[in-house]
Amino acid sequence: MDTTILHQLKSQFKDNAFIRNLHTEEKFDPIQKQGTPYLTVGIDMTNISNSTKLKSQFNTVKLAYNEIADEEIEFYGNKMKLKDMLYLYNLIQNKGVPTSNSFNALFGDQIAKDVMDDSTIMNKHWAFLNDLDTLKTSKNRDIFESNFMENLVKDSI
Repeated sequence: MDTTILHQLKSQFKDNAFIRNLHTEEKFDPIQKQGTPYLTVGIDMTNISNSTKLKSQFNTVKLAYNEIADEEIEFYGNKMKLKDMLYLYNLIQNKGVPTSNSFNALFGDQIAKDVMDDSTIMNKHWAFLNDLDTLKTSKNRDIFESNFMENLVKDSI
């Protein structure tokens, strides 16, 4: 997504401030011992409130993102809304954790709406996490684990 989709977005939304600011940078990956590209808008998302200039830049980018968040992007024959694509990218690249380069701050105003919308990736992800939490805390957990172990043993015999 770092390069392929970026070129497509740049040609499709030339006049959008979010897309104009979106670019790739590299960070060194000590495991692979090489640079790993990642998408960023070039604004430290963790220090937005520390500077009037950064806040202004962020608001411009955020407004521009909100204008195109629901646009469908075709990618290898599949269509996906930009907000879903960036949400998945953010989960993979940043593990959903707010970092200086993550897109978490962009999702802020949309979270309540998108979590309630059954068609969004965000809704499906949060529902999955909720199901995991429910399973962990419910009495059914013991039954689930017991049945899982029984089936595991049966399958291995």
